[in-house]
Amino acid sequence: MQEHRYKNFHNFVPGKVPAHVHADKEDVKRVVDRRFDSDQGRFKSELEVLDDAEKAAAAKQEAAANRPAYTPPDWVTDDWTGTKFTEPPYFGASAPGSLS
Repeated sequence: MQEHRYKNFHNFVPGKVPAHVHADKEDVKRVVDRRFDSDQGRFKSELEVLDDAEKAAAAKQEAAANRPAYTPPDWVTDDWTGTKFTEPPYFGASAPGSLS
């Protein structure tokens, strides 16, 4: 960022756009890294940059869709007594409303 160009850049000004919103437009290294195609030795157009972003998002979404579903370990759902999920734990005290 080019904070040195702005007066009182450390102060928060309500209603102003935060610096991180427009940091991509002011950071030259980010602009060059995102737009320069080293294979062809040229800068990409804005449409090529957007197309690359869409392809990356689609690949990320497809990878997430093809990932196997999470299955918790057996100790989480093990209920061999049949009471794990039916009786609340009262830790030595009797349940409210019980006769014992």
